[in-house]
Amino acid sequence: MVRSMMSFTELPPSFWGYALETEAKLLNIAPSKLVPQTPYEIWHGKPASYKYLRVWGSPAYVKRLVGDKLDSRSSLCRFVGYPKETTGYYFYDPTSEKKVFVSRNVVFLEKGFPSDNRRDEVLIEESSEEPQHDSTTSFEPIDHTDSAPVLRRSARESRVPERYGFVGLTSQLDNYPNTYGEAMLDIDSDKWLEAMKSEMDSMGSNQVWTLVDPPKGVKPVRCKWVYKHKLGADGEITAFKARLVAKGYTQRPGVDFEETYSPVAMAKSIWILLGIEAWSIYGLKQASRSWNTHFNEVIRSYDFIKNDCDPCIYEKISGSSVAYLVLYVDDILLIGNDVKMLGDIKAWLSTQFSMKDMGEASYILGIKIYRDRSRRMLGLTQSSYIEKVLKRFRMEHSNRGL
Repeated sequence: MVRSMMSFTELPPSFWGYALETEAKLLNIAPSKLVPQTPYEIWHGKPASYKYLRVWGSPAYVKRLVGDKLDSRSSLCRFVGYPKETTGYYFYDPTSEKKVFVSRNVVFLEKGFPSDNRRDEVLIEESSEEPQHDSTTSFEPIDHTDSAPVLRRSARESRVPERYGFVGLTSQLDNYPNTYGEAMLDIDSDKWLEAMKSEMDSMGSNQVWTLVDPPKGVKPVRCKWVYKHKLGADGEITAFKARLVAKGYTQRPGVDFEETYSPVAMAKSIWILLGIEAWSIYGLKQASRSWNTHFNEVIRSYDFIKNDCDPCIYEKISGSSVAYLVLYVDDILLIGNDVKMLGDIKAWLSTQFSMKDMGEASYILGIKIYRDRSRRMLGLTQSSYIEKVLKRFRMEHSNRGL
C-alpha cells in the first residue's frame, strides 16, 4: 500500500514514513468482513469519522500566515499526513524551505491531480508550528500562473536514485533552531550563544575573511547561522555547534566561483581500514574550512601519500609502522599500528592546524565503534540512530523482534 501511494504521487522516497503512518491510520478505520467493528471503534468505543479524509499526496493551497501585502496569500503544497497531537493536516511546501508543517486553513485539489516530477526534492525536517486557525476557509489562490493542461499519468512505475531516502529521513529526526531568533528563544539559548562566539573566534583566528567595502554593483552573498548538536556514541548531546555559512545557492557560476570541491572519503574506504586496523584507532577533529588544497600540500610534506582510488585516504609508511589518515570534509580519522607514530603525527598536525584531539575514536558518521581487544575484533552499530527512528514514528515502546 505504501508503494502504491508513493508511486501515485511521485513524492521523493524520503516521505515513506508519512505514507506508512497514513496507511496505518486508514487500516485502523477501514471495515472488514472478518469482524463487525473497525479497530478504531473497538479501541475508542465509537465509530470513526471519514469526512476529514483526504487523498494522500494531493496538492492543496495553504493560506500563508505572514508576508507582505503584495505577496501571494497561499502556497501550493502537498498533503502528506494527519498529525496525532492536533487537528489539521501535514503539508509539504516544496517552494520555500522544503519543510513539513501543520495547517487546516486549506483548499484541496484532489480531482485529477497529475504527477509533478518532484522526485529530486528531499524532505528536510518537520516544523513544530501549531495551527493558527480554527476553521477551514475557502479562498482564491493568487499568483499561480501554471496553466499547463493536466497530463495523463503514466502507468509505468518511476524509479529514482536510492540516495535521497536516507538523507531525507535522517534530516527529519533532528530538531534544531532554524534561525538566530529561534536559537535565542530556545531553552538552551545561552549554549547557542557560546557556540556562536566560539565560531566567530575561530573564524578570526583562521583569517577566514577580510572585511572590505563591496565593489560598486556587486551584491554580497548573505550568511546564516546553522545550529547542530554534537552527539556521543550513545546519542547523548556532548556539545552545541553553531556554524556561520554563506548562502551559496545565490552564487552565480562563472561570476562568484569557478570550481567547487568538498573532500569526502568513501564509506567503503573507512570500513576497509577499520577492518584492517582493529587495534589502535584515534579520532581527530578540526575546524571546518575551505582548506583542502592547503591541507593536501601540508600533509604531503610529512611523507603522506594520497591513495589513487580514494583521494581522501593518505598513507604513511616508516619501516614496519603504518598509518592511514582519512579525511571527511573537516574531520580526520587516524588509524595505525604504532601508538608512538600516531602520537607524533597528532603532535605534528597540531602545529600545522587549529585542531582538537577527540581521543580514541568511538563514534564516526553516526556509527558507534565498539571493540573486543582480547579477541582482536572491532564492530560497528547504529543503535542510537535506530532509537531515533523509532522515537520519530512513536514506536520506542514497541515489542522487539526475535
